[in-house]
Amino acid sequence: MVNSTKTEKVISKGKKCCIRIGNNIKDAQIIGFVQEYSVIQVIQILEASVIGNMGNITHDANEIMCKIYLESFLPKRDLISDINKISLSEVFTNLSDKGYNGVIDGVSSYFDFYDEKNNKVYDSYFNVRVYVDGKFLIGSSIKT
Repeated sequence: MVNSTKTEKVISKGKKCCIRIGNNIKDAQIIGFVQEYSVIQVIQILEASVIGNMGNITHDANEIMCKIYLESFLPKRDLISDINKISLSEVFTNLSDKGYNGVIDGVSSYFDFYDEKNNKVYDSYFNVRVYVDGKFLIGSSIKT
């Protein structure tokens, strides 16, 4: 018998900051502003058990990822074609066309939340892409 358990844990939250992308922290450029963000770690575990055996025989991580939820994202004006229709997938698609570094096929090499006033990086991530529905981003690795 196989059971699946999915857990989600908030690992970071922030407010009123810029989003930057690039190849690394040194060449990162601001692509917009976000009112609030949260980063959620998702782990799905498959548990297998055998009839007659006491307890599970294996615990395998089936899925490990981080979701980055953005609330009230406002991109730079040069990244959108219609101010009335703003989508993350359009913004990421336009990044490489507009001369921004570090974005290939909708995947950003480096992504961070940045406080421009205090010159401070709150959180940074690598290999971030827009998820299929365009509602959130997924980072394949986290720098803490």
